[in-house]
Amino acid sequence: MKIEEHETAYREHVTNLNRAIEESAEENQRNISYNVSQGAVELFCIFLHRLNLIQGSGEQFDHRILKSLTN
Repeated sequence: MKIEEHETAYREHVTNLNRAIEESAEENQRNISYNVSQGAVELFCIFLHRLNLIQGSGEQFDHRILKSLTN
């Protein structure tokens, strides 16, 4: 993905987070945790792009990568 696509995806996750929190944080815990996790991956990808460590050639990161870092 290109950096612009990561930025767009990040904004979508923030929008989803705000909506879920406004509706009911308690009832939307799974949705909130997914969007926090995926948003963090998008920010990480943006960071890697800015360091020129990845290009826009189709690198994909799964949000579950963060889970493996904590184990």
